[in-house]
Amino acid sequence: MSRRSLRPAAAVAVAWLAVACLDISSPVTGISAITTVLLPTPSVVVKDILRDTLGEPARLVVHAFGPNGDQLPDADITVRYFAIDSTHRLHVDSITGAASGDSLSPFAKVVARVTPVDGKGTIQTLQVPLPIVPKPDSASKADSLISFPFDPTTLDTLGSGVLSPALDVKVLGGTADTTIQSYIVSYKIVRMPAPKIAGEPTVKIFDKTGNDSTIAVTSASGIASRQLRVRLSAIPDVLRGPPATDTVVVRVRVLFHGQPLPVAPSDSFKLVLRPKFP
Repeated sequence: MSRRSLRPAAAVAVAWLAVACLDISSPVTGISAITTVLLPTPSVVVKDILRDTLGEPARLVVHAFGPNGDQLPDADITVRYFAIDSTHRLHVDSITGAASGDSLSPFAKVVARVTPVDGKGTIQTLQVPLPIVPKPDSASKADSLISFPFDPTTLDTLGSGVLSPALDVKVLGGTADTTIQSYIVSYKIVRMPAPKIAGEPTVKIFDKTGNDSTIAVTSASGIASRQLRVRLSAIPDVLRGPPATDTVVVRVRVLFHGQPLPVAPSDSFKLVLRPKFP
């Protein structure tokens, strides 16, 4: 299957895209692969409906691909969605993919079945977690000022010598003891050192899988985490030796219904960047 043909689906799914390819002996005709159920956000807030990252109502989606790798039109497939939830608190409209949550259900999942309109057979997607979580009302993080010594001699662009301490954010609902899993926290660099060449970022936001990513999802303990990665090829020469220092400011946002929630003690991390040597 062509990687190019999957780009539109990847754009919709953000970080939650997966593709299931059929065995060549599959009885399903006209479909060579399908995505998993694509989630606009990775959870449903209790007593609410499924929404996108801007707080607008959204639905589950599945894309299918033909033998040539092109995405099939929606008119060529029939998709049915199902909740997998022993508590029966997650509700999914099987035809539209709209979802809602009655009460908390941390282990709820969704699945879909895809059938070609003019063919035969049915293929089922992988199960995807879609927990029902408490309503978030705030977030917290560590003190805003962080020391970030980096090693200007490192040769590994993903090595620990160019990675900052963790920028952890905890999403809360009601009390400090109520943490929210599977919730989106966004990070944005609002200040960084000037680069050698205009337009080249000197630092980037980095996730644990080795990718540059500004979007994090909270863990089971309600914590989202990112780090900064120094791009040694872009930093100015003055930052390669002591006693030079500079600062990076990273702003975090947690939204509910499209509105930012308060972050204590502030919504920004300030990292003091300075070179060090092993």
